[in-house]
Amino acid sequence: MGFEVAVEGRIESAHRIMEDTGKCGKLHGHRWEFNVNIEVQYALQVDANDLKKHLQEVLVQWDHKVLLKRGDPLAEILFANAQHVLLFDESPTVEHLAFRLHSEMCKKGYDVSAVTCWETSTISASYS
Repeated sequence: MGFEVAVEGRIESAHRIMEDTGKCGKLHGHRWEFNVNIEVQYALQVDANDLKKHLQEVLVQWDHKVLLKRGDPLAEILFANAQHVLLFDESPTVEHLAFRLHSEMCKKGYDVSAVTCWETSTISASYS
């Protein structure tokens, strides 16, 4: 039994879900919000300011980018027009972004208990 330290981050990015034949298959943007919860055994084990800094180091790579799945034909057009595109091996769904952020924060040495990604004010996904 221990404590959890939580930090939040926000970015603006566009994406599309190539496999979706509905509105999510069209290029559109979101103001993404992320909550990262870290397990600690004692108070002040993790400096929340350092945690926030490490979160921002990941999120800045996604901010104001077009997030696409590798192989999306739209990527080539956007690259040719000097747009900022970030390619993922999986579709950039709310679930996938929660998973990716969880993985990136674990690589930074944190014991991540959960990451929640909010795509809209009413739609989120968590990975733990």
